[in-house]
Amino acid sequence: MSAEYRFCPTCAGALAMIEQPRCEVAALAAVIRRDPSLSAGLVRLASSPAYAGAIKLTSVAQAISRLGFATIVQLTLAVTSRAAVFDVPGYTVE
Repeated sequence: MSAEYRFCPTCAGALAMIEQPRCEVAALAAVIRRDPSLSAGLVRLASSPAYAGAIKLTSVAQAISRLGFATIVQLTLAVTSRAAVFDVPGYTVE
């Protein structure tokens, strides 16, 4: 049994940018803002008690800076995996 697994374009773009030696936070934030699910997860995680700072988050770029690229990669993979696992053709979640 073979399955085709593809990243969403936004997630693939974000991961490709992070791999670049001179990845800029502002450019990465612009890419991540294209995907509402990824943006919301990023801001939610950065605002959580585990990462919350003294300054309230006001942008995706601030969330990226707070979490770091390694955490962004993990979150991007989690969002992509969730979509792949729970979006099965012919089945709906009730």
